[in-house]
Amino acid sequence: MIDNLKSLYIFKKLIDFIPTIKYLEIFVHNKKLQKRLNISIDTYIKYYNQIEIEIMPNMRKISEDDNKINFINIKEENDKSFYHIYFNENNEEIKRNYINKNEKISKIKIIIDMEEKSLKELFKECHCVKQIKFIKFNRTDFTDYSYMFYSCSELINLDISKLKTDNVKKMNGMFLDCFKLKKINSPNFKTDKVTDISYMFYRCSSLESLDLSNIITNNIANMANAFGYCISLKELNISSFVFNEYTNVKYMFSNCSEELKNEIRNKYKNLNESAFYNE
Repeated sequence: MIDNLKSLYIFKKLIDFIPTIKYLEIFVHNKKLQKRLNISIDTYIKYYNQIEIEIMPNMRKISEDDNKINFINIKEENDKSFYHIYFNENNEEIKRNYINKNEKISKIKIIIDMEEKSLKELFKECHCVKQIKFIKFNRTDFTDYSYMFYSCSELINLDISKLKTDNVKKMNGMFLDCFKLKKINSPNFKTDKVTDISYMFYRCSSLESLDLSNIITNNIANMANAFGYCISLKELNISSFVFNEYTNVKYMFSNCSEELKNEIRNKYKNLNESAFYNE
C-alpha cells in the first residue's frame, strides 16, 4: 500500500489506521521514503500539530506538602500518544501531566494527537490553572466535550474563540464548578448536533453575562440545570433556544436571581415552570 501512496492527502487518510507516533517515527528520519512518496514531513507535522492549548498555572495553589499537582487527566498514566506537553516554552517535550512542588512553571503548551476523538474531562479538577487559551484548533472531528473544564475552580480567563464544535454531541457539565470564571470568550459554538447541555454552566457563580444567541437547540433534549446556581448572572441571551414538551428543562435556572427568572419567564411563555424550581 505504501508504494502506491502519491500524495499527502492519501497519507493523511491512511493515518487513521496506524497510530500517529509510529508513522512519524517511520517517516521523519527516512528522507528517501519521503522523496519517493513525495511527502513533506514538515507539512505533515503542521497537520499533525493542529491543536495548541496554552495554560498558565496559578502557582500560589501549590503548597510545599504537595508531591505533585495534576493539571490534566490523561487516559492512562503511561499513555504518551494523547498529549504532548511542553513547559515554559521549552522545546524539550516533558512526558508527564503534573507539576512538581516548588517547580516554577509560567506557561504550558499542549498538543493533542489526531487519533483522539474526545476531549471529555480534558481539564477536569485543574485547580492550579488560572488561564486557558486555545491558540490553534483546526479539527472538527471531536464528538464529546462533556465536563471539559469541570471544577477548574481557579480559572479566571478562558479563551475558546477558536474551539470547533461542528460534530460535538455532548456538552453536559462543560463548565461545571468554574467558580471564578466571570466571562467566557467566546462560546461561538455550532450546536446543531448537540443533544445534551445539562449542567453546562452549573455553579458558575461568578459568571455575570452570557451570550448564547447563536446556539441551535433543535436536537438538544436535555437542558436540566444548565444555569443552576449562576447566582451572579444578570444578562443571558438565549434568543435562539427552542423549547418543546420533550425538552428536559428541570432546574434549568435553579437558584438564579429572581430578576433573571422573571425576565426569562416573560420572554419564553412556553417554558415549563420546572425550569425555575430551586433544588
